[in-house]
Amino acid sequence: MHARPADESSSRGTPVDPVGPLISCVLFGYYGFFAGLLTTDNSGATVPLFVAFVWTLRVAAILFAACACMSFIPVRRGELWAGLAGVIATAGLLGILIWDALDNVYQVACPTWLLAILVIWNGFTSVRALRDTLR
Repeated sequence: MHARPADESSSRGTPVDPVGPLISCVLFGYYGFFAGLLTTDNSGATVPLFVAFVWTLRVAAILFAACACMSFIPVRRGELWAGLAGVIATAGLLGILIWDALDNVYQVACPTWLLAILVIWNGFTSVRALRDTLR
């Protein structure tokens, strides 16, 4: 009996696990679309920090939903897109974290420590997914 060499099509023909993108989609989507986060202050003025935070969550939820749908297609690119979506979401959240730290007037609805944990965890898993995909 001879061992068959692993050809490229067999490794690229397996679907990607949709659980990670689905969990991210649900979390980001809930807070971005359904949690009722305000984009104005008490006087009714629009706060750019709040708008950026809400839209970062919404865009990330949409990207992760697309990645979850792509994970059902037997193409290795689904994992690549999930990693890229995670990096984009991480960059957005990192920008919000820095902006929130520099703003002395307003603070986003999410505690700074929780936002930092989200940035670290999302960044770690996204970079790991990209690294594993691009090997």
